Amino acid sequence: LSKLEAAGTIGGYHARIVDEGGIAAILQLRLARTPSPDIVAAVTGMAEVARCYSLSGEIDLLVELEAPDAAQLNAARDRIALIAGVEDTTTALILKRDKDR
Repeated sequence: LSKLEAAGTIGGYHARIVDEGGIAAILQLRLARTPSPDIVAAVTGMAEVARCYSLSGEIDLLVELEAPDAAQLNAARDRIALIAGVEDTTTALILKRDKDR
Protein backbone atom coordinates (compact mmCIF):
# COMPACT_ATOMS: atom_id res chain seq x y z
CA LEU A 1 0.00 0.00 0.00
CA SER A 2 2.78 2.44 0.80
CA LYS A 3 4.18 2.07 -2.75
CA LEU A 4 0.73 2.79 -4.24
CA GLU A 5 0.33 5.80 -1.96
CA ALA A 6 3.78 7.12 -2.87
CA ALA A 7 3.05 6.68 -6.59
CA GLY A 8 -0.22 8.60 -6.24
CA THR A 9 -2.34 5.61 -7.28
CA ILE A 10 -4.07 5.72 -3.90
CA GLY A 11 -5.12 9.28 -3.25
CA GLY A 12 -6.76 8.80 0.12
CA TYR A 13 -9.14 6.81 2.24
CA HIS A 14 -12.67 7.38 3.48
CA ALA A 15 -15.12 5.92 5.93
CA ARG A 16 -18.52 4.82 4.65
CA ILE A 17 -21.19 5.00 7.33
CA VAL A 18 -23.95 2.50 6.67
CA ASP A 19 -27.55 3.61 7.26
CA GLU A 20 -26.98 6.25 9.88
CA GLY A 21 -30.59 7.36 9.53
CA GLY A 22 -31.64 10.82 8.49
CA ILE A 23 -32.86 11.96 5.12
CA ALA A 24 -31.17 12.66 1.80
CA ALA A 25 -32.13 14.40 -1.43
CA ILE A 26 -30.76 15.18 -4.85
CA LEU A 27 -31.04 18.79 -6.02
CA GLN A 28 -30.83 19.69 -9.69
CA LEU A 29 -29.73 23.30 -10.09
CA ARG A 30 -29.94 25.55 -13.12
CA LEU A 31 -27.66 28.55 -12.89
CA ALA A 32 -27.93 31.96 -14.52
CA ARG A 33 -24.52 31.39 -16.08
CA THR A 34 -21.61 29.01 -15.96
CA PRO A 35 -18.99 28.66 -14.84
CA SER A 36 -20.02 30.01 -11.45
CA PRO A 37 -17.22 29.22 -8.99
CA ASP A 38 -18.76 31.44 -6.29
CA ILE A 39 -21.99 29.45 -6.37
CA VAL A 40 -20.10 26.14 -6.31
CA ALA A 41 -18.06 27.36 -3.33
CA ALA A 42 -21.20 28.49 -1.46
CA VAL A 43 -22.95 25.17 -2.10
CA THR A 44 -19.99 22.92 -1.31
CA GLY A 45 -19.27 24.90 1.87
CA MET A 46 -22.57 23.83 3.42
CA ALA A 47 -22.41 21.05 6.01
CA GLU A 48 -25.46 19.28 4.55
CA VAL A 49 -23.87 18.92 1.09
CA ALA A 50 -22.43 15.43 0.71
CA ARG A 51 -21.60 15.62 -3.01
CA CYS A 52 -21.72 18.22 -5.76
CA TYR A 53 -21.23 17.62 -9.47
CA SER A 54 -20.87 20.18 -12.26
CA LEU A 55 -22.70 18.87 -15.34
CA SER A 56 -23.12 19.68 -19.00
CA GLY A 57 -26.61 20.06 -20.43
CA GLU A 58 -29.75 21.63 -18.98
CA ILE A 59 -28.80 20.89 -15.36
CA ASP A 60 -25.68 22.77 -14.23
CA LEU A 61 -25.16 21.31 -10.75
CA LEU A 62 -26.28 18.06 -9.16
CA VAL A 63 -26.14 18.29 -5.37
CA GLU A 64 -26.68 15.52 -2.83
CA LEU A 65 -27.89 16.75 0.55
CA GLU A 66 -27.90 14.73 3.77
CA ALA A 67 -29.56 15.91 6.99
CA PRO A 68 -30.82 14.38 10.23
CA ASP A 69 -34.41 15.38 9.50
CA ALA A 70 -36.70 16.87 6.86
CA ALA A 71 -36.71 20.32 8.46
CA GLN A 72 -32.92 20.67 8.28
CA LEU A 73 -32.85 19.27 4.75
CA ASN A 74 -35.54 21.73 3.66
CA ALA A 75 -33.67 24.63 5.31
CA ALA A 76 -30.49 23.69 3.41
CA ARG A 77 -32.46 23.40 0.17
CA ASP A 78 -33.97 26.85 0.77
CA ARG A 79 -30.53 28.40 1.44
CA ILE A 80 -29.26 26.97 -1.85
CA ALA A 81 -32.33 28.17 -3.77
CA LEU A 82 -31.77 31.72 -2.47
CA ILE A 83 -28.13 31.95 -3.63
CA ALA A 84 -27.82 34.72 -6.22
CA GLY A 85 -27.47 33.14 -9.65
CA VAL A 86 -29.41 29.97 -8.87
CA GLU A 87 -32.24 30.16 -11.40
CA ASP A 88 -34.17 26.96 -10.63
CA THR A 89 -34.01 24.09 -8.16
CA THR A 90 -35.67 20.68 -8.47
CA THR A 91 -35.59 18.41 -5.42
CA ALA A 92 -35.95 14.62 -5.32
CA LEU A 93 -35.86 12.73 -2.02
CA ILE A 94 -33.66 9.65 -2.01
CA LEU A 95 -35.77 6.65 -1.03
CA LYS A 96 -32.88 4.17 -0.93
CA ARG A 97 -29.44 3.68 -2.37
CA ASP A 98 -29.39 0.62 -4.59
CA LYS A 99 -25.64 0.82 -5.00
CA ASP A 100 -23.19 2.86 -2.97
CA ARG A 101 -19.43 2.49 -3.35
